[in-house]
Amino acid sequence: MKTSRSHFLVIPLIRQGALLGLLLTMAVLVSAAHAQPANSKPAADQTPSPTQSSAQTDERYRIGPGDVLDIRIFNRPQLSRDAVRVEGAGVIRMPLIDGEIMAACKTEGELAKEIATRYLKFYKNPQVDVFIKEYHAREVALIGAVTEQGRYQLSRRMRLLELLTYAKGPSDKAGETVNIVRGSKPDICEDNSYSADDASGFISLRLNDTLRGEEKANPYVQAGDIVTIPEAAQVYVVGNVYSPKPLSMKDPITVSRAIAMAGGPLRD
Repeated sequence: MKTSRSHFLVIPLIRQGALLGLLLTMAVLVSAAHAQPANSKPAADQTPSPTQSSAQTDERYRIGPGDVLDIRIFNRPQLSRDAVRVEGAGVIRMPLIDGEIMAACKTEGELAKEIATRYLKFYKNPQVDVFIKEYHAREVALIGAVTEQGRYQLSRRMRLLELLTYAKGPSDKAGETVNIVRGSKPDICEDNSYSADDASGFISLRLNDTLRGEEKANPYVQAGDIVTIPEAAQVYVVGNVYSPKPLSMKDPITVSRAIAMAGGPLRD
């Protein structure tokens, strides 16, 4: 009886051990299944995203007709030139070089390389430097109700708002619009990257939109453009007010506001 009792006591213990081992095995498998995606997720996050296009508009100045250049050739003072004006066709001439050299639409470095290549038949490894001494190819006129009217030479591509900052902004008499009259002669280096609206002969924009930097009201200015800010229309507040004066109609003004801007009515 003792033997049989011990025998029957051992069997449940063995069954319990097997069951416990089975549960532990299942727990390990479940945890491994859950752990694998957790380990693979950072690897997926570390995968570099597709790179965006890094090509940007080349903002370097391109030589144009009318510009004046300084051309220096190392150890060749007889060939160097202090003031070479680019002709209307965009070409220049240099000593010993037959024919013309196209300078227009090139940067300073590109033109220097072109000249050095032309001199290879006379000198070994000539070192050429080109500097723009005066900018005349891309001139823009700014007139009207601006703080500083005048002609501005563009040394690179520039938007309308940036041009206005060079003129210290609109004056107090500025109206609601800013107008651009396009030059009839196109830039020979034009890359045709402007929109169809920019290419028209006359553009009228809201000045407030331009000053806020809105893209549609802030186009690139081009060589030969005439930018005009018309003066605002005026109304006159006279009679029994504290400060009779004219008021600029930059924005619509109600009668009550006009009277208030004139200091309000007198007691009588």
